[in-house]
Amino acid sequence: MVKGCHQKKQVGVALLAALIFMLAIVLTLGNIFYAHQLDVARLTKNLHGDQALLLALSAESWARQLLSSDQDDREVDSLQENWAIAVPVLPVEGGFLRGCIQDLQGRVNVNSFSTYDGEKLNAEMANEANGLVRVWLALLRASDLPFNEASVATIIDWVDSDDDAVSEWGAEQQNYESNRELVMVANSALTDVEELAIMRGYGASTVRLLKPWISALPKATSININTAPEQILLAMGGEFPQAFADFVLRQRPFYSLSDFREGLSGALNMDQQKVSALWPNGFVGITTDYFQLQLEVTLGESQLRIDSVLGRYDRSEPVIISRTITMVPAIVGRLGNDQENAATIPTGFCEHLESS
Repeated sequence: MVKGCHQKKQVGVALLAALIFMLAIVLTLGNIFYAHQLDVARLTKNLHGDQALLLALSAESWARQLLSSDQDDREVDSLQENWAIAVPVLPVEGGFLRGCIQDLQGRVNVNSFSTYDGEKLNAEMANEANGLVRVWLALLRASDLPFNEASVATIIDWVDSDDDAVSEWGAEQQNYESNRELVMVANSALTDVEELAIMRGYGASTVRLLKPWISALPKATSININTAPEQILLAMGGEFPQAFADFVLRQRPFYSLSDFREGLSGALNMDQQKVSALWPNGFVGITTDYFQLQLEVTLGESQLRIDSVLGRYDRSEPVIISRTITMVPAIVGRLGNDQENAATIPTGFCEHLESS
């Protein structure tokens, strides 16, 4: 009897040991399988990321060819040209690609303020001339932002090459130091519009409001009236904002500035000489040297965005001036997809298409 009980206990212990052994094997295999799945997912994501980057760079090369002298008329740039047509959603294996090219000279180039001195600033502030100062103040007003001479003088002093304030409203290095602000005035061109946020009287929220309408290009440029959005045209109109904008939107593209001024003279019932004085060469233009390419590539769980600035510089094919590559977290892409059961255009992506 005792012997039988002892045998049963041995069998029970052996069975328990076998169960523990099996559990250990299952847990070990589970951990190995889980680690393997993680490795596969990581490798797949890396592979998709590399493929997305290669696709984006290929699309960038295509955009350069599209803007080359062989395929684009350099005498006039307008929204009727092939480059202005957004790339439709292009399916690729495992995902899609989309993008657009935007004219950066259809915006206000902040670095064009480098051509201003005190005399030129005072003339526009006194409404004796029309130009970038009036446009800038009109944009601030339309965006419900504070606008006065200091709003412009601060920028002029930032981008000019000297240490002398352009007016009593200006701000050179000594003005920032007196307020104990840890800011070094560049006295050179902005490399990015975000730099505006650290200037006196501006900030990040102001830049966010103005960003769709401004650019920071390597040199002073005119505003291309063939591609400028309505907000910019209204600001360029001076004392005739709506009439000016309506005329340009109705009649463009313009193939010469003389045709533009002749037509505007009739539309405003204004002498052509006065029209030329209010909208001179250097302020208005019909050609562009600087473009922005925005691309979005989604492959599997990887989403990549590229913002490239292209400059022609009288070359047969434009060169890449700058390139910003952003990897979007997968959760962001999924949230965007869930909104419309398809990948949506993110905020700030090809803005002129959203508003058109």
